[in-house]
Amino acid sequence: MDAGLTRPAVKPPDSASWYADLWMQEPLTLRAFHSLLHLRRLVGVAEPDTLAALFIESSKDQQEVTDQLGYQVRQAVEVLVQAFDRIDAESGRTASERA
Repeated sequence: MDAGLTRPAVKPPDSASWYADLWMQEPLTLRAFHSLLHLRRLVGVAEPDTLAALFIESSKDQQEVTDQLGYQVRQAVEVLVQAFDRIDAESGRTASERA
């Protein structure tokens, strides 16, 4: 299920996706979905708590999350490469034998 919101012309509309087939396996996700789209969230709430405001706030953090994930992936690859190097050193293999 996708929920689209209108945003300023400089940015494309935001959207959110949920995998409804997982809701029975993950009741917390179902409760979060219910809370997010419940009538109380859409009508009569303070502006910062509206669904549109939550999407806007979330988009502000998007670059930070992307940067952090990129950093974590680089760290994981570095650990993996070091492990391969250690295994090669322990087995006596040289760089020319790896190819």
